[in-house]
Amino acid sequence: MAATEVFNFKNLQTSFSAAVKLTIKQQDFQIIRKDYEKYKISDADKKMAMDFALRDSMKELLFEKTNSETLTSLLNLCVECVSLDLCTTPTPFIVLSDVFDTLRLKDCEEIFLFVESKVGTWKMAPFFSAGRNYLLRMCNDLLRRLSRSQNTVFCGRIQLFLARLFPLDERSGLNLTGLFNLENLTKFTTNSEQYNKSREQMELTEKERHENMDVEEGEMENDEHLTIPVDYNLYNKFWSLQDFFRRPNSCLDKIQWNKFLDYAKTTLSCFESYKLDDTKTSKRQEEAFQSYFAKYLTSEKLLDLQLSDGTFRRYVLVQFLVLFQYLTADVKFKSKDTLMDSQMNSIRDNTKKVYQLLRETPPDGEAFASTIKHLIEREHLWNEWKNGNCQSFSTAFDESNIKIRQQRIRKRSVGEDMKVNKRMKMGNAELTRLWNLQPDNMAACVSSERNFNPTLLEFFEEAIEQADPENQIDREYHHVTKPTFQWRALRLLGQNSGTLFPSSNPQKIQPLDVFLEETAKNVVKKTQPVVSEEVKTEVIEEVESLKDDHVGDLGDDKGGENSGDIELSRELILAIAHDLGSEWKQLAVELGVSDAEIAEEGEEKEAFEYAEEMILKWMENEDDKATASALESELRELGMTVIADKHFPPKNDT
Repeated sequence: MAATEVFNFKNLQTSFSAAVKLTIKQQDFQIIRKDYEKYKISDADKKMAMDFALRDSMKELLFEKTNSETLTSLLNLCVECVSLDLCTTPTPFIVLSDVFDTLRLKDCEEIFLFVESKVGTWKMAPFFSAGRNYLLRMCNDLLRRLSRSQNTVFCGRIQLFLARLFPLDERSGLNLTGLFNLENLTKFTTNSEQYNKSREQMELTEKERHENMDVEEGEMENDEHLTIPVDYNLYNKFWSLQDFFRRPNSCLDKIQWNKFLDYAKTTLSCFESYKLDDTKTSKRQEEAFQSYFAKYLTSEKLLDLQLSDGTFRRYVLVQFLVLFQYLTADVKFKSKDTLMDSQMNSIRDNTKKVYQLLRETPPDGEAFASTIKHLIEREHLWNEWKNGNCQSFSTAFDESNIKIRQQRIRKRSVGEDMKVNKRMKMGNAELTRLWNLQPDNMAACVSSERNFNPTLLEFFEEAIEQADPENQIDREYHHVTKPTFQWRALRLLGQNSGTLFPSSNPQKIQPLDVFLEETAKNVVKKTQPVVSEEVKTEVIEEVESLKDDHVGDLGDDKGGENSGDIELSRELILAIAHDLGSEWKQLAVELGVSDAEIAEEGEEKEAFEYAEEMILKWMENEDDKATASALESELRELGMTVIADKHFPPKNDT
């Protein structure tokens, strides 16, 4: 019985292997899916057979030294099989590990393009939980095989991939304890005799080279660069600083700190004494724009050239700033030894000096120094985050907020308020008053009150007075002689009365100023009767309005205008004010009444007095719209239903 099971599994694996090869060849995923579905056995057995088939297929391709395109096709098939639930989730990562363990570094770099392109897939739910450890182990194995100095770009790609794959608060990617890379040693010549011997040999070789070269006139000047005298003392102190940059905690020791200050003073003094030329430095950096060095070259023959390079100076100066930032920052896992006041003062002074040197280092020193300063300031935020145990940036879901929102009474939308001609609140008392002056905006636009054109009589009134001989005004000062007045007069005449223009007879054409004077006289003759009627009408209207005001005052004594069955009487307003108490400010905001309209400066009143003043001010501002129903609506919207029910009881239909 057992022999039959083994035989069936082998047949199943062989069948799947053939389907894998055919799928890769024809690039049709339905082939392997149909082959998988034709076997009526448990999914666990079929997935196990598919896992072995995929790994065996990759092993054969690796033995055949197939090109990277075919390998990538098989890897894509593994990912697709997981999506179709034809194999187990870890299978693509196991096959990837086999590939990177087998191939050379040059081929690994090509296959890693596939890994980078699938970073979105790796972060999805079925892949991330099953493959995160496989990917992390695979990347660490690659980094151990690579050289940081020779394979710098590939190492950087791996690090960037890990940064994109894992979330920011992933503990495996964080240096929680603040460890330093103590293996990053900077080797240099520590023997003064060997250094002097090497320098002498270099100078001799340089001298022979110039003697053997045919240098034309003017060519030597272009070949000369900024020469900085470098002796063993400067060389030794300069490169010894790298040990302090590698182990910042050593600066907390008093002896080591004094040694660091001595080395730093020598180096910064050298930078200050020999400033770089902006033109030459910019040209040199343009030529070496694509250059990048993962490690310092510490040859004694190069230091004078390195100090003349602006990019090299920036590397060293930024290292100073990083060290000073670490020493002064509040780091959780830093040594408990604290800096003394003298050390803090030294750090403060040297920091200013370093920033000044960065500003003076071409090209674009000011912009570069400003950028570095911003990055250093941001490090304080990261330190605080790490000191707080790297809390997740995703906010927790709070169900209490949802419940509170559900309990709130839904307010009508702006469109609903406009349909019922409800008072609109614009967020400001004055804007609210202006908006609600007229319910219909289009009607307000065509209102006669917005007609700002003067009447003909009003416009020509001053011109008529100037034309009167009794006033004795010289002709040149008359309005009718001014081009601006003439243009406005013609426009106004064209809009109001075309009959005032004379017939178009060429023999009777008059000068424009004479024509306007005659027209003004005609305007007086034709409009005088009309004016008297208008005055009479205005007087009658004014008398009627005074009567209405008098009747309205009498009505106010009895309770003012009513809305429905309830009037806003003085007694009702006072009762509502007493019930409002200190909550009158909430109602004032809804009614569009500001505090400045109610209370005078230095005046102190009871809360109900302010509430009463507020309601009266609202009635004054709103006029006809200040009704009992409007006040009741505002009270209910604010949740003051007890006050609304007390003073505005619902009607009984009995």
